[in-house]
Amino acid sequence: MALVLLIVVYNYFFHPLARVPGPWTGAVFPFWSISTLYRRRLNPDLAELHKSYGPVVRVGPNQLSFATIEAQKTVYNAKPTHNGSDEYFGRDGTLQDVMLSMILEAPNIGSLSNRAEHKKMRKRLLPGFTSNALFEQESLLRLHVDQLLHKLAQDAGLIDLTAYFARFLWDLIGDLSFGEPLVPEKHAGLHIDKLHSMVEVYQGCFPLLEAINHAVPQINTVLKLALRLVPPATLRAVLPTATLRGCVDRQDGRSDFLTHIMGDKSRDPTELELSYEEVHSNATVLMIAGYKTTETSLSALFYRILSTPGVLKKLQNELCSSFQSIDEVTGKKLLSLPYLNGCIYESLRLLPPVAGKFASRRSPGALIQGFYVPAGTEVYTETYTMQRRPEYWYAPDEYHPERWFERSEGSPYAQDVHEAFKPFSSGPRACLGREMALQTLRLTTALLVYHFDIEMLNEDRFIWENDTESRMVYSQYHIKAVVQDRLA
Repeated sequence: MALVLLIVVYNYFFHPLARVPGPWTGAVFPFWSISTLYRRRLNPDLAELHKSYGPVVRVGPNQLSFATIEAQKTVYNAKPTHNGSDEYFGRDGTLQDVMLSMILEAPNIGSLSNRAEHKKMRKRLLPGFTSNALFEQESLLRLHVDQLLHKLAQDAGLIDLTAYFARFLWDLIGDLSFGEPLVPEKHAGLHIDKLHSMVEVYQGCFPLLEAINHAVPQINTVLKLALRLVPPATLRAVLPTATLRGCVDRQDGRSDFLTHIMGDKSRDPTELELSYEEVHSNATVLMIAGYKTTETSLSALFYRILSTPGVLKKLQNELCSSFQSIDEVTGKKLLSLPYLNGCIYESLRLLPPVAGKFASRRSPGALIQGFYVPAGTEVYTETYTMQRRPEYWYAPDEYHPERWFERSEGSPYAQDVHEAFKPFSSGPRACLGREMALQTLRLTTALLVYHFDIEMLNEDRFIWENDTESRMVYSQYHIKAVVQDRLA
């Protein structure tokens, strides 16, 4: 008991971070983080903390949350230290590191902590995400979007858009990642439910892992090895892989992640060669990350479009004035539509799909935002808060697609600081699938809005910020709307 009291007194009064403002429940033990993860209110609770305490908050005895551009650059974009350490701000021992290493045993773009190894892996996967590769993959994307349009036309009326988005993106991302749809359509719903259940199980572990990571950090490696025994079996149930080896070996003219990655035979003898296990591991990570984040982003986007007065009409007008028929709509042409892109960026600004905490780093001992942060301190930039700070944005909590293209002098958005827009993170570990996600959002949204009249029901007065569950990712959202075919 005396030892516990001494630790509490030290953490609150004498710890190197004692002068950093924050709740006392975070200073003495990570009670604050454990509580908000348990209550599933991470994003809004962190935003309230930053409103109360400022741009840097001590949320745990050895954990800081920042909400500034300067901190973002320091933590995620800094170069290696002069003493030759592997990474200026490393990821070892963070909650992100524990979770990602649990997914699969073979190295993948998500689990590699070593900077040099990660760089080689990223370079090897990059051919599947270049601009040319994305536009080559558009025919596959269009095929899946057309199937979504057909299903919506068949079921026109009151529907849950989120459920349709989930099925569409499961098929699309699985097709892109594994070379063909993962399971027969009649079983897809079951596997989506399994994946959602797996995500819930993992997220349910966050409060416990947060406590263990602080109290007994030296058992981190043992914990990862122990937890690795069960999740792979769960993933095998969700992502059957019997056909993957054939997809890797085939040459049938398709354009997907696999064909670009496996078809890029560099003449450089130092180029990283991927084993079958590594291809499978990376395909799995791309599948899970791409599916969940894009499904959240698409649901959040339609929530904003349908719940903000006048937005849907303006978007339909832009699309109808730009295209004489739905067959003219292409990804390249959509790049030049200001209102469509403004709708997408503004939704990502207000509701980034992944919490900043999931990109935590360990400080090597550095100055961040005027504070010296000792080596080993866990730090992260709180994206949700930074993208809503009044110092950076006019009317920061309001949805205004115009802010992304009305930048002339006299515009209320002229002083917006777009450098604070980081939904895909930044630096060498920024989201590899950024452009693919944006292309999917553009084409899907444009075709749906062009093809249908959509009106969201307001009977339950769903408000995203209040009614969703927020941990590392969002959950418990359903965008219910009345859908009517405009082209029938």
